[in-house]
Amino acid sequence: NYVETNNYKGIGGSNPRTIEAWIKTNVPDKEIVSWGENAAGQKWVFRVNSNGELRVEVNGGYQIGTTILSDNEWHHVACTFDGSNVTDVLLYVDGNLESISSSSGEPVNTDSINGINLRVSRGVNDRYFDGIIDDVRIWNIALPQNAIQNFMHQRVENNHPYFTNLKLHYEFSTGTGNNINDLTSNSNNGSVVNGSNWGQLTGNDNFKNFLNWNYRPDITF
Repeated sequence: NYVETNNYKGIGGSNPRTIEAWIKTNVPDKEIVSWGENAAGQKWVFRVNSNGELRVEVNGGYQIGTTILSDNEWHHVACTFDGSNVTDVLLYVDGNLESISSSSGEPVNTDSINGINLRVSRGVNDRYFDGIIDDVRIWNIALPQNAIQNFMHQRVENNHPYFTNLKLHYEFSTGTGNNINDLTSNSNNGSVVNGSNWGQLTGNDNFKNFLNWNYRPDITF
């Protein structure tokens, strides 16, 4: 199955952007978030590479990291773009800037008019993600590393320094049936295609979506 937005086609042209998500998988060569048209420079695919590394590709060019993600452990993954070529992409795993293992240049001109609606999992090339995806965020700015690190475990609220740049946020804890709620005011809601499979994270998986609070607990047993 996969998630597709009802009408949002992502960030177009060579405009700045950031994509964040939490993933857990042991299967490489799968798509996390994608949109655009499958033509030279016109798609935007954020995925796990065939060897398990993080990858952004635009049809004709790509940027690949070094950390292996197909280890069946939770990882926070992010990519930022602010430039004109896919080689301007920065990749982050667990808040750390990735070294680039392989790269091929191609101008970025993402088609946000004729391309597919933004998808989580299936993507442009039908590489259905095999694993768990949580907390997808799309920004219309290239977030600095400290913003990624400071908020990767936290909920995004109006205390985030780039709160107004958040275009889509699927926390995947709000929704019913096949409906996915966008937590931003943009109403970029989505739907699960081919059957929903909701799950509640418990125990050791409770390491994100924390709220900042100015009070400390005082608990008596």
